[in-house]
Amino acid sequence: MRPGHLLVILVLLALTLPASPAHAAGVVGVCDESHLKSALTGGGTVSFSCSGTIAVTWPITIATDTSIDGSGQAVIISGHKSGAVFFVNPGIRLSLNRLTIADGMGPLGGGIYNNEGVLTVSNSTFSGNDAGLYKEGGAINSNGGTVTVSNSTFYGNKAGMGGAIFATAGTNMTITNSTFAGNIGVYGGSSISRGECSNCTPVPALVRNTIFADASPTGRSNCLGPAITDGGGNLSYPESSCPGIRLDPVLGPLQNNGGPTPTMALGAGSAALDAANNALCAASPVNNLDQRGVSRPIDGDGNGTAICDIGAVEQQPAEAPRLLLPRIDIKPGSELNTINCGNAHGVISVAILTTDSFDATTVDHRTVTFAGAGETHLEKQTGQAIRHEEDVDGDGKTDLVFHFRLGSTRLTCESTLALLVGDTFSAQPIWGIGSVHMVGGG
Repeated sequence: MRPGHLLVILVLLALTLPASPAHAAGVVGVCDESHLKSALTGGGTVSFSCSGTIAVTWPITIATDTSIDGSGQAVIISGHKSGAVFFVNPGIRLSLNRLTIADGMGPLGGGIYNNEGVLTVSNSTFSGNDAGLYKEGGAINSNGGTVTVSNSTFYGNKAGMGGAIFATAGTNMTITNSTFAGNIGVYGGSSISRGECSNCTPVPALVRNTIFADASPTGRSNCLGPAITDGGGNLSYPESSCPGIRLDPVLGPLQNNGGPTPTMALGAGSAALDAANNALCAASPVNNLDQRGVSRPIDGDGNGTAICDIGAVEQQPAEAPRLLLPRIDIKPGSELNTINCGNAHGVISVAILTTDSFDATTVDHRTVTFAGAGETHLEKQTGQAIRHEEDVDGDGKTDLVFHFRLGSTRLTCESTLALLVGDTFSAQPIWGIGSVHMVGGG
């Protein structure tokens, strides 16, 4: 496939496999390589009390059953373009949840090399990993064993074959509710490639209710290798290396549509709308949920028939705008919400909380203002607001955190209340009201 060409696979369901077991806990309190390696000693379940990018200077070998869980934090484990991130030994289980594996580079797999181990990935993102022009598996290279991927996104990964994932024909592979976008397989299999292996039995990669889409014909295949089996309900457009009907899915851009990973929503007139197999949607491991955790099927096109959409994202029905009133926490951790009104350069943290009745991750952070001020933390290249997700109240639910400069707000020394306004990704307006205790100012 030509470099720079957009390739997308939205995968819904394949096979089911057991989850990795949990063991004794280790907590990464400082997001750097030494603290990560220390927490990984002896295996078990590793969690994080920090957010940040951990640069790995040498691939970390997983020799004991290990589960790495980034829930409640924003953790990137990076090979910083100098090496791969993880090697999994034969018979060893590695489970990854709510992590980003980025910028890995290595001839045995840019991000992870699974050598006959049991690799389980959920709610995670792989981006910018590269195995090299003549090697396989930009993000994951699996030599036998088991690979299970669910609710995850692969984008911008590259290899000679299998831009995102390369697996030998003896690998038992499951991919569920996941998105593959902009991956490059120079010689084919831009997202998934299955190769031959010696003295092993081919295991089929069963593909069901799946979208394979390329922006335009490239002469390179989306799917490459033996034992890719059509399980029904598939769409492949426009080239024909993958199973499915040949119709345009009309995919939107890769972006935050809610949930822990970026996804691609279906556009108006998509051939994937109400075209999947409801029995497959209901069966485990999908369990009538899409990649974001949204219930399916939904009558997304309003024709009165609730049939699952093909792909990882179930289209939501159009709603009349109605005001939502989420809970907000001004200066999280502070009971009085004290603000020095004489310090115009002071930054006020405000969190939109996820509760049983409201999911803060559905809020479009780019639309949010607080007392008239916009987010202070901006992307240098685009100037857009940076998105901050964190569990600020310790309830296990992901909240959305903002930062506003006092001098940009309309707050005065006499203010007692402050209003946060914005919209959800589905254009529902939100208002959050909180008290403030203004002090100082002469």
